[in-house]
Amino acid sequence: MISNIINYGGMFVLAVMITRMLGVDALGEFTLIFAITSILTSVNEFGFATLLVRKINENRKNVFTILYNVNTFKILFGVIIIIIAALIVYLIPGNGLSIALAAGLAIVIPKSIQASYESSLRALMKQVFSAILKSINTLIQIVLAYLMLINSFDLFSLLVMILIAEILTTLIFKFQNRFIWLNILNNKHTSVSFSFKKIVVLLKESWLFLANNFLTLSMPRINILMIGYIISQAAAGIFSAASRIVSSIGLLSGALFNTYYPALINLKDKPKEQFRFTSKILIYSLIAGLLINALIYFLAGIIIDLTFKIDEAKLILKILSFTVLPILLSSVLKAFFYAYFKENYLFILFVIWWIFNVIIGYIFIYYGGIIGFAYSSIITEFLFFGILLSKYYKEKIKLDQVIVN
Repeated sequence: MISNIINYGGMFVLAVMITRMLGVDALGEFTLIFAITSILTSVNEFGFATLLVRKINENRKNVFTILYNVNTFKILFGVIIIIIAALIVYLIPGNGLSIALAAGLAIVIPKSIQASYESSLRALMKQVFSAILKSINTLIQIVLAYLMLINSFDLFSLLVMILIAEILTTLIFKFQNRFIWLNILNNKHTSVSFSFKKIVVLLKESWLFLANNFLTLSMPRINILMIGYIISQAAAGIFSAASRIVSSIGLLSGALFNTYYPALINLKDKPKEQFRFTSKILIYSLIAGLLINALIYFLAGIIIDLTFKIDEAKLILKILSFTVLPILLSSVLKAFFYAYFKENYLFILFVIWWIFNVIIGYIFIYYGGIIGFAYSSIITEFLFFGILLSKYYKEKIKLDQVIVN
């Protein structure tokens, strides 16, 4: 949880510094670049982050072979999608993106490889090691970014610095991961090589996770891109200022998922216990969500004045505060359905939700601007949560009937 706070908080502070020192247009460009980078990272990650926890726990002695094959694939596939994305983006007329995008795209590969090493440690319930490393990386980036900004460095220079930091962090992740696993395996480590057959087997299982992760993670980024292209980079910057504050709920929801999912996997043979545990977490999340919602709504003006100082973002923040509760509760239910091996159900739901979100988002942005889109976010988030909750109780009723019979 502390790691999530530091990592997200670091990006938040960086966005504030960019706004204060380079202006809202620079914030808009920074937001658009990281929207594209985040989408590509989720594609290059190919759903392995969730699948690896399961696979490594099933076959710990082959952990190095699994990681080597997955990371080799990520490097090769990453180069391909980066080249394709760069060609598409730079060929679009009037997008306003500079050479800084190139540095942003390159971050995709080290970030996705880090996810593999994080998953291997999550399989051991040793998230603290990766948490410490990621936190140190974030803090160093913030300090360097501040020094660069006060010395008039541009956005491209900032992104190059972040790229170098992420590459170094990936290398440390690799050695840290190797050290931990060698101790667990009593220094038994066989040679590894890339196997196309092995990676194909993993890809067949991971594509659903890829689809689900892509649809979930790309949704808010697609929305930002639509705002940037339909209205302006400045509008994207204004909306992102408010959404970054509300998205801080991702700290809590992300921590819940990363801690809660491995715990549920360990209860896979005890479905009744899974439901009992999930219901308890839902109640805690409901209370936390209501409190956070109220705090953000009533303190919206003060929060914006203390951070981005963009008056137009105050109303947006008040509206978006009502998305906190469904986002937090949905993260708990998504973790449950993954652990309950309901990836197919989530995939179908994510596809429908993604299409609906893009259509309604486009309509609200086109006719209502960023304020209209903020209202559409409330509609889509509550609708998604309602569908998940309904499915959850249907599964619970089925289990109760089986137990009775």
